[in-house]
Amino acid sequence: MITPGFRKAMGYSVLGVLAIYVVVGLWLITSPRAVLLSRKLTKYYRWAALPGPFFKEERIYTPGHFYVSCKKADGGWSAFRNPEAEQVERYRHSFFNYNSLQQARVAHFMGRALYSAWRKEQGAIVQSGALQQMHAHLRREYIPEDADSVKMLYLRDVMTDDSKQRDTVFQFTYKSH
Repeated sequence: MITPGFRKAMGYSVLGVLAIYVVVGLWLITSPRAVLLSRKLTKYYRWAALPGPFFKEERIYTPGHFYVSCKKADGGWSAFRNPEAEQVERYRHSFFNYNSLQQARVAHFMGRALYSAWRKEQGAIVQSGALQQMHAHLRREYIPEDADSVKMLYLRDVMTDDSKQRDTVFQFTYKSH
């Protein structure tokens, strides 16, 4: 049986350990000299006990936005469409239509796969498997049968102090057939 004295002692012990954890954690976060004292100890403590890292620039990113446009029969280009945003908008207008959310996720994933293929292959993206998959998926709803060419655009938001700007990561055009 646990006595009230034991509970009280355990409570103070846990409170003491928690206080030490908070003080050491704050010291390691705020003091650059803390790293110099014992590199192995502070490295292990930062890895095992501290949450984060928070706000490291290389860890902060914005996901890209994928757009598609098709060349119409009259020779003009259709307006760019964002499949992911359109699917999310469909979900907003008919709740519990989880298929729209799944389709938005698929569009996002395919856009990221296309971006990865573009980074790897640079100029040879038209022959990539990622583009072939993306084209087959978009053919169902976004690319009409009579489309001659398809233009794909991948944008990324660039955040600065108080503003947000869109930066074109890549854009390319290929024959639809």
